[in-house]
Amino acid sequence: MAMGEAAVQKQIKHMVAFMDKEACNRVEEVEEKEEINIEKGRFFHSQQTKVTEYYEKKEKRIDQHRRDQIYNLMKEAQMNMMELRENLIRDMLAEAGKKLDQMAREPPAYHTLLEGLILQGLFRLKEQSVGVCCRKQDLDIVKAVLEKVIPIYTEQAKRTVKVFVDSNHFLPADASGGIEVFRPDGKLRLSNTLESRLDLIARQMLPNVRVMLFGANSGRKTLH
Repeated sequence: MAMGEAAVQKQIKHMVAFMDKEACNRVEEVEEKEEINIEKGRFFHSQQTKVTEYYEKKEKRIDQHRRDQIYNLMKEAQMNMMELRENLIRDMLAEAGKKLDQMAREPPAYHTLLEGLILQGLFRLKEQSVGVCCRKQDLDIVKAVLEKVIPIYTEQAKRTVKVFVDSNHFLPADASGGIEVFRPDGKLRLSNTLESRLDLIARQMLPNVRVMLFGANSGRKTLH
């Protein structure tokens, strides 16, 4: 039985509607998949960024830690070197002190040394009356040296001086030697002991000694 034209048109409309619906569904599926893919891309990108940032920060921390270790090792090595240098210089000064102590046990050399120390003290004070303090074991030596020193001072200074030896107060018995000169009123006292002279010479010569031993270093400090 042949279909009428109206029936054909109706069937065509159903087929078109069905195709439109399928097309819409397919479009929705494609759009949904695209959105999913976009979200996946965003997620993976954000995670990749986080991982990259994490390892960059970790690498920076490791690098900083490495630099800190190197700095601390260099600083420790520098401090050890400085300590070794200072110990070497102190040993040199200690050895010089032993030689001075030995000199005090050699009468001719010690007498000559005392003459220079007392004469220097008299010229530094420039007083009419001067007291001299020494070790107890040097009392007789100093008195004998004064008999020679006073005329020399009088001749060179063109002035007289009265010098007395303090027989009540002495330098420590374990001192290396030397003397102290003072005004009778006690307001001025100058040390010319062997220790004080060694300390003065050391302070004056240490910078040059350091340069001779270790080379020039503008950042090096003088030993105090």
